[in-house]
This record gives sequence, C-alpha cells and structure tokens, in this order.
Amino acid sequence: MRLWSVIGFFLMLVACSSPYGGSITVRGRSIMSSNRTIAELNALANEKKASRADRARAVFSLFANYIRPGDSAVEIRRVLVDTRWLQESTVEGVYDIAGWVPADFTADDTVFSIHLLHVGTDKERSPWFIYFRLSGRHSYERERDGLRFFQSDTTLPGNPKIIEFALCFPEGGRVERFTMKGVHVYMPGEY
Repeated sequence: MRLWSVIGFFLMLVACSSPYGGSITVRGRSIMSSNRTIAELNALANEKKASRADRARAVFSLFANYIRPGDSAVEIRRVLVDTRWLQESTVEGVYDIAGWVPADFTADDTVFSIHLLHVGTDKERSPWFIYFRLSGRHSYERERDGLRFFQSDTTLPGNPKIIEFALCFPEGGRVERFTMKGVHVYMPGEY
C-alpha cells in the first residue's frame, strides 16, 4: 500500500511539471477552455457578422488553449494562422503605468496591450484586451514590434518570445494571467 502512495506522489509531480521549467501553480482555471479547433477559433475571430464579444472570446480561447508562455513568433503562427482580426484591433506599447497592469515590467522585456476589435466600430476602447510581455527591449516602434510578433515576423531582433500574457474580461473585471509558472485568476478587489 505504501508503495502505491509513493508511486502516486511521483506521478503527481510529473503531471504538474511545466515544459518550460519549474512547476506550474494553478490558482484558477481559465473560463475560456474550449474544444474548438484552432481553425474554428480563427474563423470565428475573423467573422465580421459575429458579435464583437463572440469574436473576442474566440481570440481569448486561442490564447488560453493554444498559446504558451515561452512561445516564439514561429510557434505563435501555428495558432494565429489568420490574424485579420488584428487589423481591427490596436496594439500599443505600455509606456506609463497608471494603476495595476497584469504583467511584470523588467529592464530587459517589453509590455504591450491589444485592445480587441474596436477599429471601425464606435472608436471607443474595447472592453476586451490582452496584455503581453515579449522578451527583449523594443524601440520606439513598440506597437509595430508587438504587431509583427503576432504576424510571425522572424526578423525581429533577438527572436523574442512571449513571456506572459493576461486576458482582461469586461464582465466583472476578471483577469486571467498566464505565466511560465501557470495560471492565476484575479477577480475585482484582488488587484
């Protein structure tokens, strides 16, 4: 009986190990878990007849289910195979901090935000947005560098990788932060 307990313990350790090194700590579970395929989610993200909320949920599902911290632009391209939705979104470098941003700032990396699917609509900021941190310092052309990363531009200096990302939901202010250590879910009042 004791042998089975020891075996079970080691199996649990293996199951909870991260492919990026270190252990995964899950302090929440993404509400964007989906059985939809990459192709289905890309199609919905680009379907102009669908609501902005459905399209944004499709983008969030692509990130939550298929993109992993540590992925390069080439690996991202296997997931974001059709990035036309980015043409309706705004990618910005995060220069100044006024309040909490669900990403770590370091001297060696660059933080960006994507405001999803608002260009050409009401011109207001989208209530759906994603923060992400890329390895490497990026110049004054931050916005272009962030956009080029998701369009699989392999000419970006230093072959940047996505270090972490956070999905920021409009309904209730939920934030799901994905790092190399796992997923942390923040609810209003926790940040």
